[in-house]
Amino acid sequence: MNGARTFEDLLRDVVRGVVREELHAALQAQARRNAPGEADDEGEGYMSLAQAARLAAVAPGTIRRWIRERRLKASRAGRVFRIRRRELERFLAAPAESVIREAQAFLSDAA
Repeated sequence: MNGARTFEDLLRDVVRGVVREELHAALQAQARRNAPGEADDEGEGYMSLAQAARLAAVAPGTIRRWIRERRLKASRAGRVFRIRRRELERFLAAPAESVIREAQAFLSDAA
């Protein structure tokens, strides 16, 4: 079963994607409530791994894994990763379409 994904793995990935999207939406709504009318001048620039993890509400290891899996673009400053805020926001806002397609393919194969 090397490389083969189980239904539980696919379902877990789909749920993670949905939860990530919901968390991101909630964080954006809270940020809008806390700073009404202020411009987002932090939209540009880079964040540390820890800052990105806080924004995404995940552990820093998760950010590292997303970078390693090439799901999230990052730059290196020496040995340290830097993540563009807009890139992280784009990543968090993107639906987990590939995971959903994999789950659908798995279910159709199982039928």
